[in-house]
Amino acid sequence: MKKVVSSALAVACLLAADSAVAQSLDRINDRGLDRGRAEALERYRLDRSVDRGRAQGREAERYTVSPAWSPDANRFAGRPSGRGAAQRIGGQDRDVDFTRSVGQRQRAEGLNPQGGRVGLFRVFPRLSAGGAYESNVFATDEDTKGDFVATVEPNLTVRSDWPVHSLNFGAHAVIGRHAEYTGEDYNDFGAEADGVIEIQRGTDFLWSAAYEEGHLGRGSPDDVGGGDGPRTFDRSTGYAALSRSLGVLGATVDSSITYTDFHDGETITGATINHDDDDHVVIAPGARLSYSHVAGDELYVRTRYVETIFDDPTEDGGPDRDNTGFDLIFGATKTFDAVWRGEVYAGYAPRFFDDDAMEAINGADAIVAGVSVVWNPTAQTSVLGNVRRSATATVTGTTSGISATGLGLGVEHEVTRATVVFGTVQYSYNDFIGESREDDIYELNLGADYAMNRYVSFDLGYNFTQQDSSEDGEDYEGHTIGLGVTLRY
Repeated sequence: MKKVVSSALAVACLLAADSAVAQSLDRINDRGLDRGRAEALERYRLDRSVDRGRAQGREAERYTVSPAWSPDANRFAGRPSGRGAAQRIGGQDRDVDFTRSVGQRQRAEGLNPQGGRVGLFRVFPRLSAGGAYESNVFATDEDTKGDFVATVEPNLTVRSDWPVHSLNFGAHAVIGRHAEYTGEDYNDFGAEADGVIEIQRGTDFLWSAAYEEGHLGRGSPDDVGGGDGPRTFDRSTGYAALSRSLGVLGATVDSSITYTDFHDGETITGATINHDDDDHVVIAPGARLSYSHVAGDELYVRTRYVETIFDDPTEDGGPDRDNTGFDLIFGATKTFDAVWRGEVYAGYAPRFFDDDAMEAINGADAIVAGVSVVWNPTAQTSVLGNVRRSATATVTGTTSGISATGLGLGVEHEVTRATVVFGTVQYSYNDFIGESREDDIYELNLGADYAMNRYVSFDLGYNFTQQDSSEDGEDYEGHTIGLGVTLRY
């Protein structure tokens, strides 16, 4: 289990999240790939504003070596800048950005944190705490075990407030403690920094660096080895990009490097499980070209070369998982009638392995595509839908990767200026490349968030996850429900 009282509600609101860990890497890799400084800064701020709900749902997604490309840090969630529209609500005019869903907009006046000023920076501290009950802690088909878990999540964001350039810092932690099965306790934490240097008008240098320690969720295909506790890892990432805007045209060249170190595990009997053969580095230089005649509407092409090098993949007799490949993606975003926003993308992302024993990810398996829509029929209601296909490499076993096809539908509604409720349903079909295994995953998320004021908010969440697998012993289902409180300034 990745997190319990954590980011699963935000992931559900984003609705396109196939892998929480992989998505975090995508956000680092693709941050700043829109045209210019304004979009990069906006994306940074929105990435950190997706905290309104912290569902207590299981995150049973997989960890992947080279996450399937997702268009610019999940534009589906409304991150691109767009036009606002004034609509009369409750007898007064209110400026509403209909290109974003209810869950991604700024809350009503008086409910948004202001932060504190320290010199030329603004500081936003936050502390969340909660408790939840999980009906299937170990994601097993038989002899399921339930348990209560309490979490504490400190978070600090520091943003510059400069007229030119920017410098931002962040640090966070998620600490989970179980009442009975204490071996499942976790201490996840991380820190990051990023910035934008305006070289000249229309030309920007963007950079980011991040470090995190985390764990894989129970039920993840990469959670292997029979360890007495969740499988943990640490990851370091560096990213740099040069972005140039020429009127309606934009161009970005970038590169990222990510090193992931899986920690050794321990069996129930106390024996050490060696995970060094899964340690690897991913190098991914790339480029992006775009055309945007109207703010928020865009045509783009994104390409990058991806090389994955493992430290010693054959140490325990396994295959050589070193691989190379590329991503070539074409996409478009469009706003219709100020209340519809859609994105479509399609491309090819093959991976070729050094070891002939590993089946290449190519042909139909390497096709990536997606369609996503945000519809705001009223200022208080958003309907979100998407269909997506991805291809990702894994880090363990004889499986080369996973070809996943998914679809989702969600609704967000602002009941009052202080209360937002939501519900999402999602389905994913996972085909394991190189093996005969196939998984069908169904998920339901329900939640509500109440902001008492700009300093205190409460959230309630429910998650149901069911996995039907052709592999013996991989079926499971689980229910999780919990309540949390967040203090912020």
